[in-house]
Amino acid sequence: MRSLKQLQEHLEDLTAYLDLWTQAFHRIGANFGNGIESYFRFLRFLVFLNLMSFFLIGCFVLIPNVTIRSLKLTTTSNSSVKNDTECTYYNPTPTGLVNFFNYVLDILSGTGMLEFSYLFYGFYESGEVDLVKKISYNIPVSYLVTCLSLASQLHFFLQLYSVTVNFTLELFLLLFLSFLQMELEEAEAHRAALHRTMSDNARLYGYRVALNLVVIACITGAFYCIYLATQESQRLQSEHDFLTKTSFLLGLLIEYLPSVVITAANFIVPMICDFVMRFEAYTLSMQIKVILFRAVFLRFASLGVLLFSLWAQITCGGDVTATDCKACEYNYGQYQCWETRIGQEMYKLMIFDLLTITLVTLLVEFPRRMLVDFCSWKLVKLWGYQQFLVPQNILQLIYGQTVVWIGVFFCPLLPLLNTIKFILIFYCKKLTLFRNCRPAEKTFRSARSNFFFRIILLIGLFVSCVPLGYSVAKIQPSKGCGPFQMIITTILFLFSNIICVHILCLIHCKSREERTQ
Repeated sequence: MRSLKQLQEHLEDLTAYLDLWTQAFHRIGANFGNGIESYFRFLRFLVFLNLMSFFLIGCFVLIPNVTIRSLKLTTTSNSSVKNDTECTYYNPTPTGLVNFFNYVLDILSGTGMLEFSYLFYGFYESGEVDLVKKISYNIPVSYLVTCLSLASQLHFFLQLYSVTVNFTLELFLLLFLSFLQMELEEAEAHRAALHRTMSDNARLYGYRVALNLVVIACITGAFYCIYLATQESQRLQSEHDFLTKTSFLLGLLIEYLPSVVITAANFIVPMICDFVMRFEAYTLSMQIKVILFRAVFLRFASLGVLLFSLWAQITCGGDVTATDCKACEYNYGQYQCWETRIGQEMYKLMIFDLLTITLVTLLVEFPRRMLVDFCSWKLVKLWGYQQFLVPQNILQLIYGQTVVWIGVFFCPLLPLLNTIKFILIFYCKKLTLFRNCRPAEKTFRSARSNFFFRIILLIGLFVSCVPLGYSVAKIQPSKGCGPFQMIITTILFLFSNIICVHILCLIHCKSREERTQ
């Protein structure tokens, strides 16, 4: 009996070891509370989502295409587009000698040797491959079904499971404690509101209107800057002679200009919104809702502006009869394979997001902690250690996942790269949490927040479906690259199927959340 008990204990230890980051979660929860622990659990959840997505893409897209190319199997074209030699040339492989800095630039921007590889859409074959008698493998259909349907539906089944198992008695007790603290804070705000006169209320509402106009102006200005940066970056990238003659740093800046502007907008505008929030006199719960709404809208809409700017150049502003688009029904001169170009933009957004998090940790958060530790100035001591703000950090993860959902059709290996990125972010955030941070001063309801952030993740996938569906169904596919010509009926069927699964998941999660409270 004793040996069996020891064996059981060893198996339990092994299971706990294999359960990714469990000990780290316990340590984080013990030192910083359940709210910050929920961020790291959410991050692990996204790691498994991306890993499973890559598994599906690897099985149904990557491995078959590697096999077809390795065995040099013959494909039978099923293209519905007429043969057009003027629009079918596509050869992005660099010729001649390439210096070291260009190799680095190619890795960071997805160009050169990476552009014509399994990483991007343009490398994959088109048509069917005969495997055995009367059995064939349809590359376009398998690519489409895997990238749009299987991965997305798996995401939501996993979310459904995660939401269901997370609402336990422990979270219910934490919900009660958080609710009590929140109510005490809001009761004080309501008492202050009762003492305001009618003129005070009129002045307050006037302030709120004026400040909201300031916020709208800032967001609109950010969108305009993103649009201009994308236009200028695409124009300079199309000038091959300019990029070959320019310096490495200038070439890198040109490639990453939209990513830099989007990241700057997502950093500066929320800071302005937080400053404005001090004068709007909202209750604490209302402050959290308004801040999150503005941040979510800014992040999702910035991606929309980027894609809109790309579409405007690819489709010549929607006028296929324009000079640049007349021959091929899209701007072939600038975009021989426009799907790959969109994949490259999503690839660069993912890379730059990781670089930003890493550089902020090394160049901002660690120096701030050292300054507070070793500087005796009262102003520095009042500044203090930084707070680990759970909502802002989770929104950053959702933004990164939305980029992957938008780009997975154009860059099939993006889930694998995002898995690696999220693992690096986990250790980076864990390091800065224990070394540099203190818990946030603002409290929030843990259980409701978990459900709320998953709702935002659902919205992120809805947001990604819209531009993806428009790109595939409305814009003429590239005639010289990729597996597709036009399969509109299949696309519409898959999107309707995905939307039904999303709605059912959302209804089930909400009803489950209400029963636990």
